[in-house]
Amino acid sequence: MLDIPRTINCAATGGTVATVAPDGIYICPARAALVDSQVSDASHFYIVHEYGSLTLHKRTKKLADCWAAHALAVAPNGPHYVRQWIKHWRAFGTTDPVYGTPEARIANVRSCCACGI
Repeated sequence: MLDIPRTINCAATGGTVATVAPDGIYICPARAALVDSQVSDASHFYIVHEYGSLTLHKRTKKLADCWAAHALAVAPNGPHYVRQWIKHWRAFGTTDPVYGTPEARIANVRSCCACGI
């Protein structure tokens, strides 16, 4: 993951923490700071999700969630980041045509993580 270029460009992220692009990942530190001010360390999952999107060639957002959950399940502090994201998504997530309800997306991440969260 460290070999993938990361570019700071809030305009490119469309109001999200990060987004994938053909040449790497765009990150918005201001949005990450806002998310982390709402629930500490929650932005980490959103960034790892975008690495999943890039790795999976943007197949599906749900698959990128699974990729992120699997990657974080075995990473140092990874389960903590998943827990923090769950708290954030439960409080601030919205129903989406791809993910469904916030609870449906959380259930998907929990099942993919298989890390007891």
